Amino acid sequence: VAGYIDTAWNWSTLVGEVKKDTWRAHAVLGAADGTNRVGFLHRPTTATKGNRVFLLAGNSKASNVGGSWREGGLDLKLVVGDVRKPTGAEPSGWITWGTPKSLSPNNSVVSETNLANVLPSGGSGVVMEDGTLVFSLLARMQAEDDYSMIIYSTDNGNNWVFPEGMSPANCTEPRTTEWGASLLMIVDCDNGQKVYESRDKGKTWEEAVGKLLGVWVNSGSRHPRDLSLYVGALITATIEGRKVMLYTQKSLLSSREETERVTAFYLWVTDNNRSFS
Repeated sequence: VAGYIDTAWNWSTLVGEVKKDTWRAHAVLGAADGTNRVGFLHRPTTATKGNRVFLLAGNSKASNVGGSWREGGLDLKLVVGDVRKPTGAEPSGWITWGTPKSLSPNNSVVSETNLANVLPSGGSGVVMEDGTLVFSLLARMQAEDDYSMIIYSTDNGNNWVFPEGMSPANCTEPRTTEWGASLLMIVDCDNGQKVYESRDKGKTWEEAVGKLLGVWVNSGSRHPRDLSLYVGALITATIEGRKVMLYTQKSLLSSREETERVTAFYLWVTDNNRSFS
């Protein structure tokens, strides 16, 4: 589902619109297919370019066979919306959604990498300065290891490339952005968060020690999955003519006796030389 918001609204207008009784979600992707088959949609991820909205989601189906439900494999579904603000006041007509299409990796990618399933990372995709559309993916190999990778399109979503480059094993939950001539990807690994960099649109990834210093603050921790300062969302922006990265960081407290809870929330701004909170 999707809700529609006008970017020209200020905060008070946005709050007022959301509180209206007429505010509702609009179905974009559906997964039901009769009484003997149901579907599931996972980790919707969006990107916008020009007047088009790209929505990528994982899709799986479960079938009723002899009274038992059996889940099938995962598929990537992409649906593209064309944004045209209507003359009327009802926002439901702002986006005309196209027919969903499958973006599953082709056979050569599967055979060369033993790739079993892929899912979108969730959150937002990236539009690079050269117009390339990029989505982060979670990949599971046939050996049951999980990796992070990307998918990209250089022709406005008509064709998509699955580059062979991936993170090390069991580095997941990728957050990706463009910085300079590179793609930066934050991942959650067994020994903490790390940053990887690709200068060739995901064909290869190298550990980028020294970039996004807040991610490496716990690199010396002996405790796996140390969440005491956890970096979340990551985007780039231009502020007063200067290109910067913005990322969020949560201070988390977790122990065997109590559930995980957030003790502080930070927004950092960095040009990769200096950081401000």
